[in-house]
Amino acid sequence: MKQAPTWFVTTDVFLTYLTQPDSPRADDILHLFEAAEHDKVQLKTSEAVLGELLDALQSPDAGGKSRDEAATIVTSILGLEGLRVGGRKRVAEALVLYGQTPLSFADCIAAARSRKRGIEGVSSYNRVFDEVPGITRREPGSTV
Repeated sequence: MKQAPTWFVTTDVFLTYLTQPDSPRADDILHLFEAAEHDKVQLKTSEAVLGELLDALQSPDAGGKSRDEAATIVTSILGLEGLRVGGRKRVAEALVLYGQTPLSFADCIAAARSRKRGIEGVSSYNRVFDEVPGITRREPGSTV
């Protein structure tokens, strides 16, 4: 049996689907997602795309969602059948942190990755890391 083709989904596809539900493009995107659910196509995306989507959803042009709302929306995207995201569990954990803290998505990914891999701590000047359970923060001068 022939393997389904694989396509990488970029930020603009997710953003169009979420912010322009009545557009013809949204119908095309829905068809793509449904095809993935039925294994007719494989879809992939990345942490970088999801991070960009978080930022875009919070912009006034996309409705100015709160951090928590944006994180919830992106978390629902992780649940799409047929969509593969490397490090899905790490991304899901980072999205929870993103909704609960003022950390950037990149910092949330770093915290989630550190916890999963048993890394000693995070070398950072950002004191918000002090509030993240399971993370020890040290400034660069005090890590050695």
